[in-house]
Amino acid sequence: MATCAVLCHKADCCIAHLAFISFSVVSMLCPSLWVYLYVFLRIVALYVRSFYGIDKTARFIQSHCLCLCSLCLYQPISTSDYVIFVAEVASTCNEVLLMRHLLSKTTDKKQRAYLINHFLDQFKGTVYRQTMFAEFELAMGKMAENGEALTADALCRKYHELNKLYFGPDMISDDQIALEWARIPHFFYNYYVFQYATGFSAAVAIANRILKEGAPAVADYKKFLSGGCSTDPISLLKIAGVDMSSPEPVNSALALFGELVDELAELL
Repeated sequence: MATCAVLCHKADCCIAHLAFISFSVVSMLCPSLWVYLYVFLRIVALYVRSFYGIDKTARFIQSHCLCLCSLCLYQPISTSDYVIFVAEVASTCNEVLLMRHLLSKTTDKKQRAYLINHFLDQFKGTVYRQTMFAEFELAMGKMAENGEALTADALCRKYHELNKLYFGPDMISDDQIALEWARIPHFFYNYYVFQYATGFSAAVAIANRILKEGAPAVADYKKFLSGGCSTDPISLLKIAGVDMSSPEPVNSALALFGELVDELAELL
């Protein structure tokens, strides 16, 4: 099942990139045909929903369909791509909005507990865990710079230490968790996993602004989506009302995490 999920995820990414190329070419040759490609992506989204669930469908539609359409309509081919830093914002914002909507519509304790637990798990996996991954990668880089050998034993020790630090004394960090770094492919790429944490934090900030301000925030968010790589990611996010050069978006996201933890404790 895990292998199947990985293969489907890779297929999802391949479809997205093929669709992006198609959108770019068609937007130049015949702009009116982009609508048909958009419909194609919506059909693919139905497949994603059947496999991953409704929240991942929201993620797929937001990150691929809407973002690709916006880029092809408003950006030339030279600036119609987008970097991971902002792509992760687009792919997460709809999930946050969906979760906030579901929580606003239910007062049933069991339903709220289930939804909050799911939301907290997203926080844990995207903000805390990816930050731990980034710290592990940074430690590997420093070890290499200092001339230390990156042996399996040395990496296991460091990874085990970080697990104990991030998950705290109440979580049992057994010896086997020290080996987890070896199965995570991100560690063999360029240094970028911190962008999952920053992207999630920015998405929470944008979702909060949309829910608070309504139409003006939505308009700014659409401008952000259509920005492509016409400028740097920090400047693009400022268009959406989020300043990632300050700690405020991350602190705001962590504050929401704390509120949800407190509510879940009361519900249980």
